[in-house]
Amino acid sequence: MGVPKFLPMDFQSVYPCLSEVIPEFDNLYLDMNGIIHQCSHPNDEDVHFDYQAPKVFFMAVDVWHQGQKITTERGRRFQCKRWLAG
Repeated sequence: MGVPKFLPMDFQSVYPCLSEVIPEFDNLYLDMNGIIHQCSHPNDEDVHFDYQAPKVFFMAVDVWHQGQKITTERGRRFQCKRWLAG
């Protein structure tokens, strides 16, 4: 199906990333803040998460530093006032 010769036959010259080898890795680090936010604000009430690790399931979550939060809020207020001033 499709249009003959619509796409070029040599995909490696057009899309070189398709021929790249994916390197192996030993460690996987996840930013859990976005995952936890989605879990704490679910879109569907009936979704359940059930995971039983064979040995260890370890999650590390960093916390928002209060000083950084104040700085961010101060910057947002400044940008809003500057935008309203025109």
